[in-house]
Amino acid sequence: MGKSCLICEKLLVYSCLCLSTTLLPFIIITGFVLAILLFSDQSNGNFVLSGIATCFLLILSVCSCQFFVCCLYLQCRQPLWRKKEQEEDQHQQQAYDEDEHAFINPQAHHEQGIGSFPTRTPPPSYNAISAGDRARIIPTYNQVPASEVVKQESKPIADLNAYLENIKLQIEVTQFFHLCQNKNLFASNLKLGKQPLTQTPTLFGSPALKTKLAAEIIVAGNTVSLGIELMLQVIKTFRLVASEVFSEAITSLLLAKRSDDLKETIRYYSKCYKVTDIERDQVVINAIREVPVGILDPEMVVSLLICDKSKVELNIQFGRLRNAYLAAVKTNMIEEVKRIRQLAIEKGDSAIKEICERYLLQYAHKK
Repeated sequence: MGKSCLICEKLLVYSCLCLSTTLLPFIIITGFVLAILLFSDQSNGNFVLSGIATCFLLILSVCSCQFFVCCLYLQCRQPLWRKKEQEEDQHQQQAYDEDEHAFINPQAHHEQGIGSFPTRTPPPSYNAISAGDRARIIPTYNQVPASEVVKQESKPIADLNAYLENIKLQIEVTQFFHLCQNKNLFASNLKLGKQPLTQTPTLFGSPALKTKLAAEIIVAGNTVSLGIELMLQVIKTFRLVASEVFSEAITSLLLAKRSDDLKETIRYYSKCYKVTDIERDQVVINAIREVPVGILDPEMVVSLLICDKSKVELNIQFGRLRNAYLAAVKTNMIEEVKRIRQLAIEKGDSAIKEICERYLLQYAHKK
């Protein structure tokens, strides 16, 4: 049975079924009314009503029979219709696959004896491409490994999910800044280090802008504890260098002269990343180098450090050679004492020079 015959058969059966379904209620109601009239006027012998009622009964019988016959026919033929449709679809798909394979690889099509090459004309853009190049450029599903298909489908989804998470994090950061502004807690003006920002940092900018934004989070409130968790989340999400972020934050806090927050920020860095004392001090020193020396309190800044070597370095940076000498001799840092002596000679500080030479002489005798 062809597809067109199958469609005609379906159309005829469904039309008869709809017609009988539509007429049955009307005929039943009309026949019921005529029967009432007939029985009420039976004494007068009204043969017209009797004839009409008889006709309606016949029509009712015919429609009822038609309805039941259509239902029975439909129940019997539906499985066959489904089977025919599936066979027709499989046949069309097989023909399309063969035609596509022959178009992509005509040589294999001819060798297998499948038939003549399809008469389908390729698009103009394919005319300049050989059959081998077309087979290489347009691979069939059998040539593409299933694992590659899964990777190609899962990669865009993973990228989209990551992008959505970044958007959510950016919204959270914006809401945090807005909250700090509303409560008059915004402690800085997006100026980190010596250079002010030329554009508002976002999480969709360069790594340098992301670093500055993460540092701004921790100093935005009146205490660093308000933004520490959000800042750590930004560092983790975008894999920022934690030492650079904390160094930026310490620089901003030094400019604002927030000594208590400085100590708390350094404590958070040591606690969260388990760094050594030298690494901890190096972050502080890097931040101090970004701040003009004239606005810093040397005693306060040196108190932020732990290692004596770091204290020596910072005291030398501030030109406090005596304090640098005291920090150096505490742990017998001979090289640092020699360095301080040389700096004293260059500056013409004879007192520091003599102290250093006396210590070096005593150390040589002990050794």
